[in-house]
Amino acid sequence: MRTLAALLLSVSLSAAVLPTDWKTARDQGVTEIDRQNYAAAEAPLRASLSLALTRQEAALSSSDLGVALHQLGREAEAKGYLEKAEQAWLELPNQHRRLGRTAEALAVVLRNLGEYRASELLVRRTLADQEVAPECRAELLNVLGDLLREEGRSSEARRTFDAAAAAAADNSGAPWRALADAKIGLADLERDARSWDASLADWQSVVDLARRNQSTLVEAVGLRGLGQTWLERGSPAQAEPLLRRSLSLFENSRDSRGHQSATTLGTLAQLYIGEGKYSMAEDALMKAVEMDERTLGENHPQVGALVQMQADVAARQHDFDRARRYMDRAMTIMAARFGDQSAVVGSVFVGKARIEQSAGNLAPALAYYQRALELLPAGGPDLQSFTATVMQNCSDVLKQLHRKGEARALSAQAKTLSSGYRTRQ
Repeated sequence: MRTLAALLLSVSLSAAVLPTDWKTARDQGVTEIDRQNYAAAEAPLRASLSLALTRQEAALSSSDLGVALHQLGREAEAKGYLEKAEQAWLELPNQHRRLGRTAEALAVVLRNLGEYRASELLVRRTLADQEVAPECRAELLNVLGDLLREEGRSSEARRTFDAAAAAAADNSGAPWRALADAKIGLADLERDARSWDASLADWQSVVDLARRNQSTLVEAVGLRGLGQTWLERGSPAQAEPLLRRSLSLFENSRDSRGHQSATTLGTLAQLYIGEGKYSMAEDALMKAVEMDERTLGENHPQVGALVQMQADVAARQHDFDRARRYMDRAMTIMAARFGDQSAVVGSVFVGKARIEQSAGNLAPALAYYQRALELLPAGGPDLQSFTATVMQNCSDVLKQLHRKGEARALSAQAKTLSSGYRTRQ
C-alpha cells in the first residue's frame, strides 16, 4: 500500500506543473492542508521553500511543511522544519502570532517523539511571551496539560486544562477544537479519579461539539472516551459498541495515521482481558504495537504502555517467560524516557512484581514491590491511591513469606494512605 501510494503521488506530480513563484506555491500547499490532503501539500510547500526570497517567506513555508509532515506521521522530519520556523519567529520582529502556532505544532511533535522535557520547556517559554496571540494560548495550554497528565502530574494537569477551557470560552477567536481538547483532558482526569458521571458528561460534550462541527476524528475520540469510561466503571456491554464505532471512524478517516486506531485497539484489549478473551486481546495489542511503532517509533512511551499490557496477557495465560520479556522491554523504554528513578519506572516494577507473584516466585516479587514503593512517591499525591494498592499487594506477599508483623504494619500504612486520599478527593 505504501508503494502504491508513492507511485500514485509520483504520477500525479509528474503530470502537474508546480508553480514558479513563492506565493502561488505556498497557497497551493496551504489549500491542500485545509483539505487534509497532506501528501498533496508536500510538493508545493517544498517548492515554495526553494522559491522563498525573504526569511519570513522561508519561515512560513518551513512551518507549513512541518505541519504537513507531522500529519503524515513523519515526526523527525517535521521537527527540523518547525524548529527553523520557530527560530525565525523569535528573531524577526512582530511575529508573536506565528510563533504561537508554530510552537504548538512543534510541541506536539516533540511529545510524539517522546521528548517530553523539551516539549514542556517550549510550551512554557511560549506562554511566557505576553504578546502571543490569545487564540493560541488555549491550544498551548492543552498541549501542556496533556504532557502533565501523561507524566502523572494530575493536579497540575487539571489546573492547566481548566485554564485552557476558560481561555477558549473567553476568546471568540479560539477554535472550537481548543475547548474540545480541554474537555478531553478533563474527562481523562475525571475517569482516572473514578468520578464516572463527571467524566461521562465531559466525553458526551466532546461528542456533541464534534457533531456540531462535523469532525469525524474528534467524534471518534469522544466515543472512545465514553467507551473506556463505561469499561472502567464496570459496564463492558455498554463500552464495546462505543469502542467499535470509534475504531471504525478512525480506520475510515482520511487523515488518521494509525496512532488513534492503536489507542482504541488498546482499550478494546482491556475489555477482552476483563472478559478472559486473551487471544482477542493479544491480536488487538499486536496490531496496536505495530501501528504505534510505525507512527511514533519503537521506543516511545506509548509503545511501552502497550507492551506492559502484552506482558499482563501473557502472565494471565501462565506464559511467564514471555511476560518477563515484554516487561523487560517496557522497562527499557520507560527508563530511557523518564529516568530510572521515576514513578513511571516504579509502575513497571509493579508489573514485574505481579508476574513473579503469579508465578509463585515470592522473593523476587517482594523485591520488585519494595523497589516500586521506593520510586512511586516521586509521582506525588496523585499516585497515593495506587501506592496504597501496591502496599497491600506487598503485604500479601509478606504474609505468604510468614513475615506477618511486617505485613500487618504495611497493611496499616496502606489503609492510612488510602483513607487520606479519599478524604482529599
